[in-house]
Order: sequence, then structure tokens, then C-alpha cells
Amino acid sequence: MLNLTLDKRKETLERIKQIETIKLNLIDAKAELEEVKKRNPLVRTKSKSESTASGNGDMYHVAIHFMMKEKELELLIMKYHCIVNDYNRGYRLLTDSEKEVLELRYHKNYSQQMTADTMKYSLARIQQLEASLIGKMVNAMFFTKL
Repeated sequence: MLNLTLDKRKETLERIKQIETIKLNLIDAKAELEEVKKRNPLVRTKSKSESTASGNGDMYHVAIHFMMKEKELELLIMKYHCIVNDYNRGYRLLTDSEKEVLELRYHKNYSQQMTADTMKYSLARIQQLEASLIGKMVNAMFFTKL
């Protein structure tokens, strides 16, 4: 669980809007981590002819760089996993109507009125559903104990 701002509602809305990008970033970060691990000159799967470092000192300098990059990527992956897991936990709590409102409002960028027209609900009902879904998502993302 990561608290990036003091405004939990605003942070939750940003995560909802960006969840697909975050999922893609998670995939990319995992792929980059695997590539960094392969390129580390201290990894024993390489033959001596594949090593790019000219001497032991250079090899260790390059290896330290790769190890730092690995740690950086591992932390980023952990952050993305937390966000995706928190989102999924909240999403599972939503009703079908709330899920549809979430999709239309935050993934397709519909206005509340467009959402009401699409779902054949009153504007007031959409506002109620939206408030309910945001409350559930905030609770799941910031107040659920592991």
C-alpha cells in the first residue's frame, strides 16, 4: 500500500484513471529487469567471450551499475504491484453498476451526463453511484489492512 499524497480521494482517482498505463508499465519494468539481469557481467550464465568489460575492475564497476539498476527496478515493480493489487481489491467490491460508471467516467472519459444517458439513469443516480464507487476504492486502496 503506497500513500503518495495526503489527498487520498485525489490519489485514488488518479490511480483509477492511470491503471491501464500502470499495468503496462509493470510489464515493461519486469522485462527491463530481466534484461538488466542478463547483461550483468557477474552473472555466471555468460561465457568469458560474452563479457564486455576489459578487466576485473571494469567488470565490477559495470556490475555495481547493473545491481543498482536491478534494485531500482525491483522497487518500481513492487510499487506497481501494490497499486494494481489495491485497485483490484477495490474493484472486486463494486457492484456491476458502479463498475460500469467507473469504466465510462474514468476509462472512457464520459461526463456524468453522458454516463447517465448511456446507462439510462438519472444524473442524480450516476452521482450516487460515483460517490459510492470512489468511497469503496479509497477504502480498499488506503485503509484495508493486509
